[in-house]
Amino acid sequence: MQEMGYTRHARIVWNKLAGMAPAYTVRFTCEYLLWFYPKGHMLFPDKDTRGKYPTIMQETVKRHSQKPECAYRMLEDMFRQAEKLNYLQEGSETCGMSGVMRCFYNYLLSIKRKEYGLLLPKNKKLRIGLIDVDGHNFPNLCLMKLSAYHKARGDTVEWYDKDKWYDLVYMSRVFTDTYSKDYEGSVKAYHVIKGGTGYGLDNKLPDVVEHTHPDYGLYPQFAGTAYGFLSRGCPRGCGFCIVAGKEGRKTQAVADLSEFWGGEKEIKLLDANILACPDWERLLGQLADSRATVDFTQGLDVRLATPEKVAALNKVRTKMLHFAWDNPEDDLMPYFKRFLELTRVKDKRKRRVYVLTNYGSTHEQDLYRIYTLRDMGYDPYVMVYEKPTAPEETRKMQRWVNNKRLFYTVKDFKDYDPGSYRKGR
Repeated sequence: MQEMGYTRHARIVWNKLAGMAPAYTVRFTCEYLLWFYPKGHMLFPDKDTRGKYPTIMQETVKRHSQKPECAYRMLEDMFRQAEKLNYLQEGSETCGMSGVMRCFYNYLLSIKRKEYGLLLPKNKKLRIGLIDVDGHNFPNLCLMKLSAYHKARGDTVEWYDKDKWYDLVYMSRVFTDTYSKDYEGSVKAYHVIKGGTGYGLDNKLPDVVEHTHPDYGLYPQFAGTAYGFLSRGCPRGCGFCIVAGKEGRKTQAVADLSEFWGGEKEIKLLDANILACPDWERLLGQLADSRATVDFTQGLDVRLATPEKVAALNKVRTKMLHFAWDNPEDDLMPYFKRFLELTRVKDKRKRRVYVLTNYGSTHEQDLYRIYTLRDMGYDPYVMVYEKPTAPEETRKMQRWVNNKRLFYTVKDFKDYDPGSYRKGR
């Protein structure tokens, strides 16, 4: 503990009320609860609780490795405003060590504070396992950053192997059960950390990891492409979208391009609404100066595509522009027409527009947006919200639109016969 920068503050005796211990037993009737704090960062109890609790507490044992409830109540009372993490109880994902050592080890690995980042043993090199729950069809940015961070501190990092045991396993998941099933196998590790929007919106990487250059070697099949965010957040707050809830309703610059780009030929930009960022000119300038081809993978907000912003976009070597027409009640035709007059991207295949369906729109409204975009010179791409609940007609329409050879051959949806197409007629 001293090597980790901790100082012991107190030692509390827990009397388990189990009577006198028989000879040669390994089940002790008393146990020490040790109290440590980071050197120079002692957390003081609330004033009205100082001197309130004795250094000996009594409570019967309920289950192996579970600490006494009176200890939890004491901590809740003494530190009412403090953040608390409980990794001490058997039955969680942590297993394989003796009760006391497991609790001690997992605490060192798991406790996180905003001002300290990840607190890991300084002199112990860890074996780290990674699980990309969604599969390996698209690089997981969080795992690439975690891999780079741990390799920089000398840890061994690899994709999780069920035949090995790990000090720490990270499981990252972008999608929920609708599109990606959770990992169902057992995980052999002293501790498991789950993260990503598939597990909730309240988990984030510590800053020291968030601003680490990704380890692109994790996904050699995508070599030559950089992935990252220059900005976070979106002011729109659409009900179907998680961005506002996770990143906020104000778009802000969060990184420079050099943080995740190191000369790769292609950049896949993951920003939700870069045109809403006050620093749009500087960020788009960095993309232009890179001379890499850029795929704006998320929906650029066509309503914010002013002449000045389009002029900045025109300086970027664009591989693909993505826009979105999500709400059929919004008349976006004037904005799309204005963009066509200003842009230098003349290939309609590079002007893709996401069309959201199965979210309060009728079939007729879906077709109107699809036909209108195609007639204007854009390439519509149908997105189905909660696809398992969507009508068959909507899923059929998605297959028609997103198969581009078919979409531009069969001009009218009512003429689309998926059975005939599958049979090659």
